[in-house]
Amino acid sequence: MPATAEITCALCGIRVIVFPSSLYGLVPGNIEDGFMAHLHERETEDGTRFAVADDVGAWACPSCGRGSTVPVADFN
Repeated sequence: MPATAEITCALCGIRVIVFPSSLYGLVPGNIEDGFMAHLHERETEDGTRFAVADDVGAWACPSCGRGSTVPVADFN
């Protein structure tokens, strides 16, 4: 997953900005868990929430917990 994606959760309908797993490499290991928990609690002014995908694009909705995968973009 090379870039962020804005997705609507299929279960609860909330908008989620999903960051790629490379975000983990930017956060020092000793604060990673706290940073990720804080990120999942935050939202934009319009209610959009945040999540981080794993290496294969799997992520969990920070609102309802539903698991999903980031759609693969087809640039052809």
